[in-house]
Amino acid sequence: MATALGFPLVVGAAFVCMEVALWQEGSSAAVGYSTLFTLLFLLFGVAVPLTFVGSYFGYSAEALKPPVHTNLIPRAIPHQPWFLHPLVCLPLAAVLPFLALSPVVRTLMDSVWLHEATYDIYGCLAVAMMLLLFTCAAVSVLVCYAQLAHEDYNWWWRSFVTSGACAGYVMLYAAWYHVGQGALQGGSAGAVLLYYSTMLVVSVAMFTTAGSVGLMACYGFTYLIYSTVKVD
Repeated sequence: MATALGFPLVVGAAFVCMEVALWQEGSSAAVGYSTLFTLLFLLFGVAVPLTFVGSYFGYSAEALKPPVHTNLIPRAIPHQPWFLHPLVCLPLAAVLPFLALSPVVRTLMDSVWLHEATYDIYGCLAVAMMLLLFTCAAVSVLVCYAQLAHEDYNWWWRSFVTSGACAGYVMLYAAWYHVGQGALQGGSAGAVLLYYSTMLVVSVAMFTTAGSVGLMACYGFTYLIYSTVKVD
């Protein structure tokens, strides 16, 4: 149920905030009640049932077998070095994926919010997204290798959050773009609410996408290295 409703509820809450802002401004872009009921029907009448169907087939399928046998008794994790602490590792590792996207972030923000596109933003954005996903995978694998080298086997959620944390920098950049660069100055409270609601949806979507890429990359990496282990 969390899989079916987690991300849609976040997007739905932001969508409600955006609609309130548009209604307050009297904008013609605000959707009507019929559209809202249609979206709710698509969520609870299509997305949620399909999630349960996918869960059924997923649990019915054969489970993936690890390449080596695992010990049923978890080993004690030794003291980790300071650079693998989440408060140190995550902010530093998340900088690299954001830097891969940074060349087009400003132009993309100007194109969306100030309508000042200067070149083919879609082609540049596609290249930047490929660099972003590649960097997310590389950074997650690097952090995963450092964890395994220091006998820390709890890499699942760490690999997801390591690459997904770059979304936090996107949200920080959105705040800096609004306050530091003076964008949307003079706008009403509704316009500011619309801006931050939209950027929240973008950040959450980026977090789930980048995190999924990092998790799958680390899974493939660990499967590959442990499948080469020779057990006598």
